[in-house]
Amino acid sequence: GRISKWHKGLDILIESYLIYRKELGGTGRLSLIGDGEYITEMKKIAAESDYGSDVHFLGKLFGEAKIDELNKMSVFVHTSRNEGLPTAVIEATALGIPCIVSEMTSMDRYVESYKAGWGFKGLDPKHIASIFLEAEHLFHNSELVNLGRNALTMAKENFDWDVIARQTLKMYAVY
Repeated sequence: GRISKWHKGLDILIESYLIYRKELGGTGRLSLIGDGEYITEMKKIAAESDYGSDVHFLGKLFGEAKIDELNKMSVFVHTSRNEGLPTAVIEATALGIPCIVSEMTSMDRYVESYKAGWGFKGLDPKHIASIFLEAEHLFHNSELVNLGRNALTMAKENFDWDVIARQTLKMYAVY
C-alpha cells in the first residue's frame, strides 16, 4: 500500500496504536506494508514513542511476500479518510483476517453485517484504540478466529470474481 498520511489515515493509525499501548496497556505490534512520501515522518513519530520498536515498516511487498506477511497478522486495520473500494481490505478478508475499518473505506457495512471485525465512524484515535484492545481480548480468548471465518465468508459472498460477474450479467440482462 501507499504510505499516505492523510489519505490512508496513517497518522490516526499510529496515534491510535500508541494510545492502545500507553494508555490501555495493549501488547500487540503494528506492521505497515507500503512505501511513500510520508514514510520518514511516520517512522519518526513511531521512533519517538516508547513503543517505536513495536511498529514495523515492512516496505513494498508483492505477491507471495505480501501474502506471507498478511498471514502473520491477527487483524488488518484500515483507517482511511477516503477510499473507493480498498483492495487491501478485500485481500485481508480473503485470507480470513478480521478487519478494523473506517466508514470511509466503504467496507464498514460489510465487515459489521458479517461480524468480520469492526467498522467505525469518525477517526477518533481513543475509540480506535479501544477497538484494538477488544480485538486483543478476543485473540487471547481464541475468539478472533470466528471473526476470521466470517471475513472469509464475506469475501467469498461479495468479492469473488464469479459472484461479481454473475451480478454484472444479471444487471445487464435487464436492458
